[in-house]
Amino acid sequence: MSDIILDSWSATTTSNDSFLVIPDGCRDLILKILPAEKPHWFISPLQSQTHYLSSQTGAYSEGYRLRPGTLIDERALMSALSHQQHAQTDIAVFIDQFCHRPASVSEILQTLASEVGTVTKAAAQLGIQPRTLQRQLLQLTGTSPSFWLMLARARKAARMLNQSLPLSEIAYLQGFSDQAHMSREFLRWFNISPAKLNPQSTQFTQLQYSGYS
Repeated sequence: MSDIILDSWSATTTSNDSFLVIPDGCRDLILKILPAEKPHWFISPLQSQTHYLSSQTGAYSEGYRLRPGTLIDERALMSALSHQQHAQTDIAVFIDQFCHRPASVSEILQTLASEVGTVTKAAAQLGIQPRTLQRQLLQLTGTSPSFWLMLARARKAARMLNQSLPLSEIAYLQGFSDQAHMSREFLRWFNISPAKLNPQSTQFTQLQYSGYS
């Protein structure tokens, strides 16, 4: 499997329904096959908030989750896949051909997901100016350093909710100014409060999947 592929998945919908998708810092290459229709490939956008997707009975989907910060030649990749038979397609070959993840992006995202605390401190650790960091990430990922820093912080805090820790302590350990700040970020990213994000929730289950941080 390609080093760019973080994970893969597949599902067949058994009824007309909608399902929740939370931000994970990744984009997925997805194949969707609807009953009596031709296969359709597309690339999911980089999500900044939780949203619902709908699907119809009998729809088959498979996806390849690409590592955070992967640069994709979307036009060339879609064109190449459109000429392939699904059963005969080696997806990893096409992903390696039309996608890449620069070492500089990997280093930046890893730093922002660490315990660095602020974008300014992250820039200092990387040996660049904050404006340079801002410009590089906007150019390469279309998002700001604060997007990645706060997404990693929220995801790490959310995964700690199955521990026997007060919410105020989790907020402190993950660098939020206070519990109220953490609650606002949870609502922003996951559309749910920390008190309701329990191990039985859909959001908490998705947080266990591979993603950023």
